This record gives sequence, structure tokens and C-alpha cells, in this order.
Amino acid sequence: MAELFLQNYNNPKLQIHSLLNTKRMQEIKENQERLIPIIESIIFLGRQNIPFRGHRDDGQLDLPSTIEDGGSSINEGNFRELLKFRVKAGDSTLENHLKNSSSKATYISKTIQNER
Repeated sequence: MAELFLQNYNNPKLQIHSLLNTKRMQEIKENQERLIPIIESIIFLGRQNIPFRGHRDDGQLDLPSTIEDGGSSINEGNFRELLKFRVKAGDSTLENHLKNSSSKATYISKTIQNER
């Protein structure tokens, strides 16, 4: 037991709370990276004085399945169309976030847009 104590004392990276903290910090960093393209899109629309919303900006974002596929022909609003444009232009971080996240955790709904 004393040897195990000394091993943990001399190498604190092996302790459970250190390992959990490292994993948590990694998740926080990944979540921040996921939000960067969304925030950049919001800043772009704001600087250009372009309204966010359109007539059909509810539900899941209709992402194009391939580069040639333009997605649906329905205008989903400037914000959602800008996000689709970014995905089509090759923003893989945004694409992975929108495809793999729960529909309640994409941060693109009109409810989130209306919050401060």
C-alpha cells in the first residue's frame, strides 16, 4: 500500500480526479470549437446588417448530402442558409456538429436566437 501511495504521490497524472479533469477539459475544448463557426456566422450577419430569420426556420437543418446537391430549394432564413453554405464550402467541424448533435443541442433554433 505504501508503494502505491508513493507512486500516486510522485505521479499525480495517474490519479482519478486528474484523469477526469483532463477528459472534462477536452470536452469543453471540443464544445467551444463546435460553437466557433456558429458564432462567426452570427457576427457576419450582424456586421452586414442582414436579418437572421426567414419564413421556414424550424426543425432540422436540411444539409446537402454531397457538394453537387444543393439541399432543398426552400429558403430557411439567412442564418440557416449561411450555415448550409459553410458546410458546403467544406467546414467539416460545423458539418459534424450539425449531423451528430442532438436536435436540442445544435444551437441554431429560433428559440436560441431569441435568447439574449
